[in-house]
Amino acid sequence: MGLVDLGKELRISQRPLDIIYVIDTSLSMNGAKIQSVNNAMHELETLLRGEAKSNPTAQLNVRILTFGGDKSQWHLEQRTNIEKFYYEDINKVDGLTPFGHALGTLCEVLSNDKMPTRGLKPIVVLMSDGWPTDVWEPNLEKFLALPWGKKAIKVAIAIGTKADKDILARFTTDPNLVLNANNSTDLKNFIKWTSTLVTHTSQHSSQTDDNGKMVADIKPPKPKSMLSDDSDEFV
Repeated sequence: MGLVDLGKELRISQRPLDIIYVIDTSLSMNGAKIQSVNNAMHELETLLRGEAKSNPTAQLNVRILTFGGDKSQWHLEQRTNIEKFYYEDINKVDGLTPFGHALGTLCEVLSNDKMPTRGLKPIVVLMSDGWPTDVWEPNLEKFLALPWGKKAIKVAIAIGTKADKDILARFTTDPNLVLNANNSTDLKNFIKWTSTLVTHTSQHSSQTDDNGKMVADIKPPKPKSMLSDDSDEFV
């Protein structure tokens, strides 16, 4: 088999793996918080490309959803292959925290008719520094009842001390997957750590219990015990 044939066979055998970043862009994210998100997402480009190369049977795609003002909106709507993914800074933060609307949008894109039949478990990373300002519980129940919502690896990053960690834990269904970022160093490190979930998903794709939950434990990183000189402490 020649190199061309080998490349074709590898592409055919790849299984889609979607990673969706859901970012709070309410007014309280202004300043160091959103800047830390932007900085980390730029570094994430290289990390995700490295993960994709280490897992050639996974076809890694990225999407970015934001929620601020009175509704959620796509920052990167199309399912974008990692080789074509280039992060654009989020420059506008404003308004309230329409978490319920964001969950409704997730329900739309993770419905069976929108997801690839051979897809690996999607990864959904939620970042927020506050609490919902709209009705959210019905859409959370709907999201968690969806086959792909149930299967998804769900991680939440609580930014600062005012984030509602109980609600974030209900989203992840596992309080251990709610990461507390009280400063910019932790926030950037947690965001970059999410790239490692690509390998976890690829290697443990078949290791599930009867409820579709991963058997292999995900071990989140611990926050830094000391702030670096360039780290801003969030409140």
